Amino acid sequence: MTTEIQELPGAVNFRDVALSASVRPGRLFRSGELSRLDDDGRAALRRLGVTDVADFRSRREVQRRGPGRVPDGVAIHLLPIPDLAADQSDADGDPRTSTRSGG
Repeated sequence: MTTEIQELPGAVNFRDVALSASVRPGRLFRSGELSRLDDDGRAALRRLGVTDVADFRSRREVQRRGPGRVPDGVAIHLLPIPDLAADQSDADGDPRTSTRSGG
């Protein structure tokens, strides 16, 4: 059984995806990141019945900001989204100096 949570202490922009999609309420949540969850935030995740977290941040961002501070028993799946802007740049890594065309 899930409980509606209006705010998750320590989480950035946490919300139920069902509020904006064709998903059953209480089944899929999203957040900017969970690396600053406090005890109240972890307790709220337990009340919601969260068992898995998909972390789409880059490895560098996870290293810089830290992993999700989720309750024990919650599996974190690191699934970094590729940085497509980096693919558009030349070898120097600066997209402003890229010689590739945009199409």
